[in-house]
Amino acid sequence: MTFKKFTQFGRRNSSFISITSSHSFGFGGDFLQISDLADYNYVELFFDNSDDGIKIAFKFVRNQGDSAFKLIENKGTNSRSIVARSFFTTFLKDVNIDEFKNKYVPEMVNDDEFGKLFVIKLIKK
Repeated sequence: MTFKKFTQFGRRNSSFISITSSHSFGFGGDFLQISDLADYNYVELFFDNSDDGIKIAFKFVRNQGDSAFKLIENKGTNSRSIVARSFFTTFLKDVNIDEFKNKYVPEMVNDDEFGKLFVIKLIKK
């Protein structure tokens, strides 16, 4: 037999981006660490509603600029979040956000115009 010892007590697999019913995005601690994003303080959002579904992209930036949301540290964890009510009311005003409330594994893409983006494709529950 080949046993493997479990050693990650107190740590959940959190390599995801979540959408909450309170119009927020959550960024799991493992996702931030693996993607080398722990020292970024802001995130810019992008929206695409093409034939293959609704996609949201995230670009992590160090400076606020004119369109970035401030990342909020979640106490007791290494995760962060943003409240993006204005984004949801602009791009998803006709959508019941509870239908898309979930955890999504992002795909990293290099966009010619915007650079390194983390993209999630929304899936109805």
